[in-house]
Amino acid sequence: MKRNKSRTGMTLVEVLIAMALVSVAAVIVYTEMLLSYRILMRTRARMEAQSVAFDRLWTYYNNTKISDLPFIYAGVPETNGLTPAESVMSTNGVWEIFAIPSAIDPRNRQPTNWVMVATVWPPTNSSVRLGTNPLARFTITRYNTMDRKEDL
Repeated sequence: MKRNKSRTGMTLVEVLIAMALVSVAAVIVYTEMLLSYRILMRTRARMEAQSVAFDRLWTYYNNTKISDLPFIYAGVPETNGLTPAESVMSTNGVWEIFAIPSAIDPRNRQPTNWVMVATVWPPTNSSVRLGTNPLARFTITRYNTMDRKEDL
């Protein structure tokens, strides 16, 4: 009688190769998930930073009189603060507004306009921070209108 030597099963080498392939696939999926999460959080933080910068800049623009704006750029923010607690950055992010006077009118020695810059910075040890770039920066130009009564 002839013996049937065919076996149904896998050898140890086949199992080890299959485990290696599955583990490589799992590592790739895991790293891609981490990268996707980081991109998602950075995008969300950037959108929130843009809304904070936009709101702060327009508040400063509308609530500051022309006579209160600087005549010389000192390199110090006109106003600054922490990001809102409900944002991705919590209160660890910083926003600041600079008002930079442009050309001086030779007739009255007053600036003709100011460039107002609002910047939002993420926390220093945050995953949303890439290099030394801010998350958001907006600029707006305000022109000198000292002849109008409401600005005095």
